[in-house]
Amino acid sequence: MKKRVAVYISLLASLINAGATAQHKTIQSEISNREVTLSPQIREQTHRPPAAPLPQNIIQQFLSHNMVATEAELDAAPYVLGGQEGRLLVALGDDFYARGDFIRSHITYGIYRPGQSYLDPATGELFGVHAKQVGSARIKQINGSIATLTATGSSAELRRQDRLFLRQDHGRVTAVYPRSLDNVIEGQVLAVPEGLRKAGFLDIVALNRGTRHGLSNGATMVVYQAGNSINDPITDQRMRLPDERIGLLTVFYTYEKMSFGLVMTADRPLTVGDRVSNP
Repeated sequence: MKKRVAVYISLLASLINAGATAQHKTIQSEISNREVTLSPQIREQTHRPPAAPLPQNIIQQFLSHNMVATEAELDAAPYVLGGQEGRLLVALGDDFYARGDFIRSHITYGIYRPGQSYLDPATGELFGVHAKQVGSARIKQINGSIATLTATGSSAELRRQDRLFLRQDHGRVTAVYPRSLDNVIEGQVLAVPEGLRKAGFLDIVALNRGTRHGLSNGATMVVYQAGNSINDPITDQRMRLPDERIGLLTVFYTYEKMSFGLVMTADRPLTVGDRVSNP
């Protein structure tokens, strides 16, 4: 038995060789007996180019001359006793003495000066101590726990109690590409190296979040400045204005408890204590 309603759709599609004009597609419906002519069209899709990597020269320079050490690492590191003839300061090319547990298979050391302690602003937990490289030295001889070294490089005069660590060789820093995180992480600007209080475009800041909080290299964080507290002019109630977004930074080196980030945009100077959160 024939169906009372017969639906027949014929599709005719043909494409000619590349570069030729594509033939029209014709769709004919027996129900409506209408013809609709379709022409090939270019379909536009939004393509977002990949983000550019962070400037490697800035990162390389920082990592080659800075480190975060624990108190235990500082206590265990050899330290400068002083120069020959009782001199307290040592310059490039001078011989000096240091005391500690030296690794005899290593003759080249970096000389680091302990500086700012990184403390969690909420709990007071010590994350580590910032140590900046102020020079390098080569061992001439070792007598027990005392070594004689020659200063082979210096950015400042070497002082007593400066610490000696094996040279921090980061090689060529792997490119770091900004990216977003899936999980929400909030923290604070912990410090600006060199003891500064404010940071701007392409400056480096320390954050009180690290790998144990889920932070990793490349994470992009928004920086917010706390809103001011004011009195409402009508009610005279004390109130706080909303936090303002003032910049973006990208994390480039992470420790367990803290990390370093590079400021990528700054509408105004970033300040220690500013809040950070991933977008």
